[in-house]
Amino acid sequence: MKINIDRESCNCWEGACESCFGWRILQLMETGELHPATCHISTEDDGAMAFTFNIHDQDGQDKQLVVNKDNWFEAYESWPELLAKQSSQTSP
Repeated sequence: MKINIDRESCNCWEGACESCFGWRILQLMETGELHPATCHISTEDDGAMAFTFNIHDQDGQDKQLVVNKDNWFEAYESWPELLAKQSSQTSP
């Protein structure tokens, strides 16, 4: 599933965003359904087992976070930390 998020459309500070995202990822993992949020723009079911979050962040940059059954708890705890981890693993 591809999930598009625009954080520029939301005025949540970082801690509130992490909490909101955490609750929503927990619901997504438990029910398979995405609960809407202010920042949620669109969803596309691509048949993939992972959830790919395309995030247009408040810093104006586009970022991609991939959440699956192995790392969902890391996303629940802190999606920015998981994003930094994933970004460092893909950087040359």
